[in-house]
Amino acid sequence: MREFLGRFPVDFRVPLDRFNAARRDWNVKLLPTSFVIGADGAVRYVVMGEFDWANEPATAPLLQLVAPR
Repeated sequence: MREFLGRFPVDFRVPLDRFNAARRDWNVKLLPTSFVIGADGAVRYVVMGEFDWANEPATAPLLQLVAPR
């Protein structure tokens, strides 16, 4: 991770899951795995594997989550 962040610095904290607790708690079976969490704290979407978050099929359900009701 240090090598990766040395090559691709980010401006946010990157926590390390040294004992795989988060992997077990979130039932992650494949990396990358992405979670979309609603305002109520519930998991709304889980995407396992590579995914293009910039395309319309990805953004449409996300926009539904943040659209005024």
